Amino acid sequence: MRRHMGAGVGAEELGALVMPMITGLTNAVGSEFSSAAVAEVRRLVRERLGAAEEGRAALDQLDGDPAAAGADDQVLAQLTAALAADPGFARQVQEALRLTAVQSAGDINTISIGGAVKKSTITIGPVTLNRTPGNQVALAALVLAVVALLVFGMYGVIHTLGPDDDAKAATPSSGSNGSRTGSGAEPSQGDEGATGGDKTAAIKDVEHFKAIFPEPTSLPDDWSFAPGSDSSSEGLGVDNSPCAEGEEGCRGQIHHGRARFGDSTGEAQAEFRVYAYDSVGTAEAGYRAVAGIALHLDGTTTMPITPVADQSTGFTAQDDSAGHTVLTEGAVIRVGTIVARVAYGGSSQQPDTQVLNALLTMLTERAGQAQSGRTPTATTQL
Repeated sequence: MRRHMGAGVGAEELGALVMPMITGLTNAVGSEFSSAAVAEVRRLVRERLGAAEEGRAALDQLDGDPAAAGADDQVLAQLTAALAADPGFARQVQEALRLTAVQSAGDINTISIGGAVKKSTITIGPVTLNRTPGNQVALAALVLAVVALLVFGMYGVIHTLGPDDDAKAATPSSGSNGSRTGSGAEPSQGDEGATGGDKTAAIKDVEHFKAIFPEPTSLPDDWSFAPGSDSSSEGLGVDNSPCAEGEEGCRGQIHHGRARFGDSTGEAQAEFRVYAYDSVGTAEAGYRAVAGIALHLDGTTTMPITPVADQSTGFTAQDDSAGHTVLTEGAVIRVGTIVARVAYGGSSQQPDTQVLNALLTMLTERAGQAQSGRTPTATTQL
């Protein structure tokens, strides 16, 4: 039986429901919510709170000493405030709670654009939690929230790639300019440092923005669409939820969206997040914000990558939150006025860096072609 969120769940109930996922009650809620749901909720919450100074401070305190008095209360307060102030964020969290086990890629044909124990403990099944006031409150509220969800009684399903779902501070680095392969672009006009001869015009037309995202024919032969980020969208749509990249990353942002793909084995997935800005200057700021958020995720470290864009930051992540290890490699890149975050992996096997480089090159080409006023046609070359 699949549990669905009801529209009447308020910010306090929703915050109390997901807080145990942040503090470590992952397996205990596994009977109600899948590991995919837990992973996506943790990623959404940590990305949103990590974009603001107060939220980062609360997360750092919780991660540094989970048993400290009030550590989880501070995170819960920040989370509740964010949910109350931003209905779009609350909707994303509710959608994430509907996630269930991975479906076969053939069943989905949509893309959406858009610690240490101290003193006594609480044990629930295989999970042991620190007996802090915040955890006790969260557990009590969780029971109430689950009852509320049962009353609403709606059912649905989406799935997500969620290997990068915790927070850790780091500083983004910039890669040097490099050559590009595949389809060419017109000679550069304007921005100093733009690579590959691409123009840097802002992409305002939403259909042109959509074209930057690859299609299955742009990817290896056995790849196809995987579940997207917004189950209410049909076909190729634009994510209308509010910008979540903080003040620096949201300034000048015109469009943002996400698309996911998976191979025929279900073991490898690739996620593309793309952001269009109104100028190179705002895109540079957006790049710093997106890279900062990516590198703030727990278990994430920088890694060297072959430079294919104007700016690039590589990262590798390991997630053990669902009871098994999930490895991911990825990068944040900027191509003129376009910023993108690409993540590749999804299993316990070490991702093939050659595949990641091919995906980055393909997306860089498509972003450059779009800014040149051309229809993106670049494909992945392996």
